[in-house]
Amino acid sequence: MGVRALLFMSDNFASAHQKLAWGRKHISELERELAAFLKVSPGKIIGEPHPDKPGYRVYKLRMARPLPPEFSMIAGDAVDNLRASLDHAMFTIAIAAAPLGRKVEHAYFPFAGSATWFENQLKRCSDIPFEMWPFLRTLQPYKGGNPLLVALNDASNRNKHALILSVAAISRTMRQRVQGISGEIRKMADVPIWDRTKQEMELLTTGSDAKFDAEFNFQFIVTLDEVPISEHALTALYAIASEVERILLALEAESRRLGLIK
Repeated sequence: MGVRALLFMSDNFASAHQKLAWGRKHISELERELAAFLKVSPGKIIGEPHPDKPGYRVYKLRMARPLPPEFSMIAGDAVDNLRASLDHAMFTIAIAAAPLGRKVEHAYFPFAGSATWFENQLKRCSDIPFEMWPFLRTLQPYKGGNPLLVALNDASNRNKHALILSVAAISRTMRQRVQGISGEIRKMADVPIWDRTKQEMELLTTGSDAKFDAEFNFQFIVTLDEVPISEHALTALYAIASEVERILLALEAESRRLGLIK
């Protein structure tokens, strides 16, 4: 290993950990903003004429206030920094392994859509030393492998094209009570389905002469949009950040074991 590489590695994975820390900072910021937003109930129950059944009314839970778009900006910044921290780590390893004077151009964290595609990605990361490949395989950063890494990659890719947060569901603590019903009830959903597009869900449909006393108690959760993790966005982001930190520490330990850094 050349003197240049040893000097470069004196800070080891400093930039990777800085990216991770910046990602965590954005997650904490998002947590504060969401807490303030959800403190005042963003939903309301409305009754309106049924669009397809004259004389009937449909009762819905609807967002009273839209989720501010800047929340997605914050989440996107968090995701991008967490994703970049892994790329920084791979670039650090590539620099350490490169012969003196060789330019490093193909060094990034090899996310993939499948285990087979992952092997192709490894080959494209031509500046990553072969000695690291067995360890990278254990991370399984592909669909069907590590779900947190898959979620990170999906969220980062989506963030390039669209906002990544939405009110996607109602929590498992959802409760509804309807009593004293008279008149015709055409529909009352056992498990209401949230409509992401309309930001509402239908609760029940009644005839024009129906009368009832009702109490609906729902709790909104905010999730990463189109990412295969159903937990609250904050739960998912904190879990992803912890996984990234685990991987960074493991990458550094493996690099030491292989003699790439001291």
